[in-house]
Amino acid sequence: MKSKSPGYQPGNHWGICDICGFAYRNSQLKKTWDNKVVCDADFEVRHPQDFVRSKEDDQSPKGLVRTEPADVFITNNFPTDGCTDLTSTAGDAVAGCLTAGA
Repeated sequence: MKSKSPGYQPGNHWGICDICGFAYRNSQLKKTWDNKVVCDADFEVRHPQDFVRSKEDDQSPKGLVRTEPADVFITNNFPTDGCTDLTSTAGDAVAGCLTAGA
């Protein structure tokens, strides 16, 4: 807002703040990074994080690289009754079929 008698100042004309809308002398206004004309109270500098640039991230593996082997499925061919074959091979025995001393 202008005062009742702002007085004449050569080369220092009146301008309006783009943020608050109040009238200020040209010497009291500043231009922001996004081309707004603002007063001292509404002036903000550009944030430093606006200038951060990322680097390319190469995620390819280095050194010796092998492809993943194909899946191998193992089937156990147990007898249907479960106790006809008394093998003691690891992974082939059936629970409850072995007797002590046999």
